[in-house]
Amino acid sequence: MTSRTDGAGVNINFEIVVPLVIAAALAVAIAAFVRERRRRRAIRSTCERNGWRYEERNDEWIRWLVPSFSLFDRGFGRRCTNVVTIGSADDWCTLFDYRYKQRSGSRRNRSTRTYRYAVAVTRLPAPTASPLRPDPEPCRGREGIRLA
Repeated sequence: MTSRTDGAGVNINFEIVVPLVIAAALAVAIAAFVRERRRRRAIRSTCERNGWRYEERNDEWIRWLVPSFSLFDRGFGRRCTNVVTIGSADDWCTLFDYRYKQRSGSRRNRSTRTYRYAVAVTRLPAPTASPLRPDPEPCRGREGIRLA
């Protein structure tokens, strides 16, 4: 039996503690995997019921959005998952989970952090007439804009 006494006089049995820590970490990992799988199934079934398009992963969105938004040019391990597209060819909305990783620190203090976002990208038809028009009456010394 391998045990050691820490500075406070507490006897630590590593043959019991190490397997318990490993089992707890494994249980957390399995629970996260099962939760994500259930979420993916729920999204897929909602899409099937409503006639929407679902893709488990489509990283083309990253390449398409990088020139417009710096968020999509950060870090490494970038992924677009649970991609749902609603609408027609003229006007559509795409929703997806986006994540990337970033490293910080150096040598022994090096760590990796994962950033997660829910993203909505829409394409709407161009308006035929502007719903905004300048307000002829100044608003406290500034011109305002009024909805038509």
